[in-house]
Amino acid sequence: MVSPPVPSGPPRKVEVEAVNSSSIKVIWRSPVPTKQHGQIRGYQVHYVRMVNGEPTGQPVIKDILIDDAQWEYEDSTEHEMIITGLMAETTYSVTVAAYTTKGDGARSKPKLITTTGAVPEKPRLMVSTTNMGTALLQWHPPAVTHGPLQGYRLRFGRKDVDPLTVIEFQERDNHYTTSEIHKGASYTFRLSARNKVGFGEETVKEITTNEDVPSGYPQNIKAEGATTSTIQVSWQPVLLAERNGKIAKYALQYKDINSPRSPSELFITAPESTVALDGLRPDTTYDIKMCAFTSKGSGPYSPSVQFRTQPVDQAVFAKNFHVRAAMKSSVLLTWEIPDTYNPAQPFTILYDNGQSVEVDGRLTQKLITGLQPETQYSFLLTNRGNSAGGLQHRVSTMTAPDVLRTKPYLIGKTNSDGMVTVELPSVQTSERIRGYYVVVVPLKKQRTGKFLKPWDNPDEMNLEELLKEINRTSRGLRFQRHAEPKAYIAAYFKDLPKEFTLGDGKIYGDFENKKLQNGQEYVFFVLAVLEMSENIMYATSPYSDSVISADIDPQPIIDEEEGLIWVVGPVLAVVFIICIVIAILLYKRKRAETEARKGSLPNNKEMPLHHPTDPVELRRLNFQTPGSGASSHPSNLHLSS
Repeated sequence: MVSPPVPSGPPRKVEVEAVNSSSIKVIWRSPVPTKQHGQIRGYQVHYVRMVNGEPTGQPVIKDILIDDAQWEYEDSTEHEMIITGLMAETTYSVTVAAYTTKGDGARSKPKLITTTGAVPEKPRLMVSTTNMGTALLQWHPPAVTHGPLQGYRLRFGRKDVDPLTVIEFQERDNHYTTSEIHKGASYTFRLSARNKVGFGEETVKEITTNEDVPSGYPQNIKAEGATTSTIQVSWQPVLLAERNGKIAKYALQYKDINSPRSPSELFITAPESTVALDGLRPDTTYDIKMCAFTSKGSGPYSPSVQFRTQPVDQAVFAKNFHVRAAMKSSVLLTWEIPDTYNPAQPFTILYDNGQSVEVDGRLTQKLITGLQPETQYSFLLTNRGNSAGGLQHRVSTMTAPDVLRTKPYLIGKTNSDGMVTVELPSVQTSERIRGYYVVVVPLKKQRTGKFLKPWDNPDEMNLEELLKEINRTSRGLRFQRHAEPKAYIAAYFKDLPKEFTLGDGKIYGDFENKKLQNGQEYVFFVLAVLEMSENIMYATSPYSDSVISADIDPQPIIDEEEGLIWVVGPVLAVVFIICIVIAILLYKRKRAETEARKGSLPNNKEMPLHHPTDPVELRRLNFQTPGSGASSHPSNLHLSS
């Protein structure tokens, strides 16, 4: 059976709704895919006026063409058309048909829709301003009202401020005076009339008032981050009602309160709201005041604000405090410690409306986790252990957007060559991305033989070494400490492919895609480097599922400390045993010498009980001649019977 050359099925889910008294909106979806019979090139919308349930006049056809680039196989795509130029309070019958290059297909079932009643035309509006900051509005009813008027609606306000103020009036009202008109601002006034059907089209009038010098001054002037010679000054703009025009610049005056000299003056171009003062004297109190300028001149100065620079011996506890890397849910902060700093005093980092974390005074970096993607954060590094009450360094940054929301997926299992094919995540962003890195994380095997993943997501890792690899500042890191597996970069891509073979041993962007070791378990993720304004940000995907190569005889992997015990322990045991053996031999030798010595001496019982003191007797005892012992001491001879 040959398929028909045109769509055999009508468009689905056709809906029609009235927009106003002269237009309707038609919404539909494509025919069932099995009944399209080719590529849908467009749709035709047929509509005809109905009178007493019967069509009247010729049907009107509106055509909508679909470009090849817009054509999709998805049957959930909605199409719509706005039909205008219709009659008020009139019923129309609407059908929709799809067509291919062969012709029109089946039409949908007719849908009946009735336009709303006609609304009033535009009223006539006049606006005049005064020098007292007011505006007088006067209006006249529309020429055509389509029935009795029921009132008016006025929407007005500054063009640079949302939302507009809305006021409704009775049908007999014809004027209004507003007292909220500022100098040097543009305003819009929108007036519409209402009948029983609703509000009609708006009459729009716009006015711009003349500029003047500001009548107010910058608000909330603050001085923070003082050192021995610098201070950071910030402020908020002049109140809207007191600007009297567009603020062009600010003037800041500052001076030593004990100096007779005139104050120094600094000009800052709007819309800047912060400035750094440098070249100041240590341990000195300064006075600050500010004013704003429009094109007409300067406004009044603010009340004075005082601050004091730090003494020389307390000013420096850390320097070069900055953001090393901003991820989607973490920020790596780094700083330098001068040689004169006492590391026994810890640092404190304040952020996110009062949250804080304490850092060891010997460290020079800290990873702040648990943040929200694409959010502005301010970090304050302070030292609470000095008499200044907490010296401060401040830095602000925005976290990266969540552009890699899905994890990489494994396609199949690891083969005998230590390779596995993976599906990389899709990218969801319009931001400029410098490139993508595939990062492999070897997991640590426990004594039980199981592997442990130390982090829940890549943003909790300290990416310092990986960033050095990316920036080529420490190439040698790839070859350090092979006994303890480290995360490494397997590949770099300018554009992220859909699939990638992990462990094929090839070079991707100067990074080696190392083969996966047998018996080692891995996870991996994708790291995107984004360029947003002046910042470089790093967005990570979630971890993949674990990847493991087959191992013929898997053995638990132990860490360096455990390995040291297993090596040194037996050695110490052998040394201990040798020491015991030597001690026993020495003891036996000494005992033998003692017994031999006892055997060569006279019997204790036969020794004289007195100690001779006569020199002749002593000489005789110590220097016996051969045989003298037998003649002098016959009692020592043992006679046998």
